[in-house]
This record gives sequence, C-alpha cells and structure tokens, in this order.
Amino acid sequence: MNVKISVNFVCDKMLNSSQNIDYVFELERTTPPQEKVLLGGIYAVVDESVYDIVKDEAKVYATCFYPQHRAMTTEGVIDVERAQQIAYDVITYLAEKFQLKGTYTARNVCSRQAVTNPNDLVK
Repeated sequence: MNVKISVNFVCDKMLNSSQNIDYVFELERTTPPQEKVLLGGIYAVVDESVYDIVKDEAKVYATCFYPQHRAMTTEGVIDVERAQQIAYDVITYLAEKFQLKGTYTARNVCSRQAVTNPNDLVK
C-alpha cells in the first residue's frame, strides 16, 4: 500500500504555529500506522489516518514534538530557531538514512494565530 505521511514538526508552543515545519513523504507499507509512527527513532503521534481500499493507499497526518522538546529551557521557553534547525536535521537524517524522498515547507508566516473568545460563540 502506498502511504503518504504528512508530519508537523512542532517548533513553537502552538500546533498550528507558522513557525512549524511540515514534511511530506511517501513509502510502501502493508498497513498504515494507527497511533504513532517512528521516524528514525523519533516518535510522531498520528492524528488521522485515511485508508482508501479501492486505490490501496493511505493518508496519514502526524505530529512530532521532538524539535520543541529539544529546544526548550528549564523555564519552558522554546528557542524557535533552534527547534527549526533540529527539525531540518531530522528531515536530512531521514532522507539520507532511509532514502525518503519528500518535501518540506516552513508554514506561511502571514498566517494568523486564531484566538477564540468564548463570549463570541453563539449559544
């Protein structure tokens, strides 16, 4: 089965931050990962998995907190640039060691972080 895996490397305190790095690659597997995927010894949590039985393919969305955790001080402050460099290093490692051919992108820096005010919600 052809499995397309989209990994969100978390480099900031927010999952949808424009500072995060997305990496997409494809590989052949007998089954799609269900709860987590191992990326060269680093865990990524699987958020979703969509299996298409007709096309014999799956789309997997995963989140990897490794860069964020490696670049966090004891006070809980994250060095975003260091976290991004760690994410790029992991991507390079995956490409070289496992011959994964993929694409990576930094998110759109123009995207705005959504903050929801509970008082604005319709009841």
